[in-house]
Amino acid sequence: MNQPNRTLIYRVSRSGHVMGEYDIDRIVELLDSGEFLWTDLFWAQGMAAWAPLSNLRAEVAAVKAFPVSAVMPTPVASGRRRMQAPSAQVAKTQATTPSVAGWMWIVGGVTLGVLVGLLTTHLFPNTVQVDRPVEKIVEKPVEVIRTVERTSRLTTDQQTAIAFTSRLIDGKDSKVGVSLSKLSDKVKVINRIVGGGSTHSALSVVTARVEAMFRQNGFKVLSIESEDYPFTIVYVGGVVLDNTDSDGRTINLSGFHSVSMAQPITYFSSFDIIGSENMAIRKANMVLYEKRGAYYYGSSNFNKIPDLYSKSAEAAAAELRKAQDN
Repeated sequence: MNQPNRTLIYRVSRSGHVMGEYDIDRIVELLDSGEFLWTDLFWAQGMAAWAPLSNLRAEVAAVKAFPVSAVMPTPVASGRRRMQAPSAQVAKTQATTPSVAGWMWIVGGVTLGVLVGLLTTHLFPNTVQVDRPVEKIVEKPVEVIRTVERTSRLTTDQQTAIAFTSRLIDGKDSKVGVSLSKLSDKVKVINRIVGGGSTHSALSVVTARVEAMFRQNGFKVLSIESEDYPFTIVYVGGVVLDNTDSDGRTINLSGFHSVSMAQPITYFSSFDIIGSENMAIRKANMVLYEKRGAYYYGSSNFNKIPDLYSKSAEAAAAELRKAQDN
């Protein structure tokens, strides 16, 4: 088992509400405390869509196998006593010899300042002074504070562009949509069924049944690799638990099923009419529709599970068609 990537930051959401950004160690703590659920969604840099925290089970196991205390090097005790320098000499050495980490911070800060200066000179030639970004790093989460001083010599357009960019990156001004939007007649179906019984043969046709239901309602089903944007993402989800007898044969399946739809969009209201400082910003790969339910089936009627997904997909396709027709 490999050590976890502790530098990656994850954004976690529940029911369309983003709860914050966390590293993997903090996520493990919140899962153990019950504050986070395995069904909560996460997103990290480079991901095409949100995914449930259950997809991080391998990373969670790695964190518990390699705790932070175990990763830090431990000094090795020796049978000999080490000669200690006089206290005054030690103090003098500590005061006059900078640490390697200190030099790295200084070099990194100077380099970052030079880059910011060059960018500012090209992008904002009328700017008199721009302070070097100041980064404050706390234990959890990592907070980056950037302070930029703008003088009266910035043009109105430059000030407007900076204000709009800050609002876009910050995200506090973003407003999440609450209903399906008319995007296109294309959908992409993604299977997220998990659990010990998720590989049972009865569930092997679920994805195909959901795709068929959307085709019947006039939608084009794209492949997972397709980049034919825009499209609506259809998540086929659920948790399947299996119970076996002493011979390892499955005697019943239980769990819950869901068909949900998300739309990966970024929407700006009219720039020309109200200006960027008042512009509504809506960003989303948000689940805007979900149909779910629970089930418990004995070995004689496993084939009823795909029927549940078909009915949910039929209802979801009808809602999306309604949005397309409006």
